[in-house]
Amino acid sequence: MSAGAGAATDRRAAVGWAAAVFVLALAGLVWSTLANGPLIHRVENSFLEPPPAAPPSPWPTIGPVEVAIAGAGGLAVIALVANKAARESKRIEFKEEWFDPDRDETPEGVKPDVTRYKT
Repeated sequence: MSAGAGAATDRRAAVGWAAAVFVLALAGLVWSTLANGPLIHRVENSFLEPPPAAPPSPWPTIGPVEVAIAGAGGLAVIALVANKAARESKRIEFKEEWFDPDRDETPEGVKPDVTRYKT
């Protein structure tokens, strides 16, 4: 076999692969048009109808304002604890009692006056 014969074989193989890919692409296009035509029309028509209502969520919804308030509250707690630690030059150990709404313990040791919040 000569060098020219190898190049011709390579060329035939390349043209053959390109032809096979073209035929498969054309067959896929024809099949997609014939088989999926009704499906495509159903999908397009579904956009004309209003979507069904979503079921109510069991979780409370939180908007951006609530998230911002919670973030600001967290930063305020961090700032207060940092200031207290700096004033007393010691580490502040958090106690579970401070976070219990049924107890009156506070980091400062002062009982909170909740009468001003009652209506």
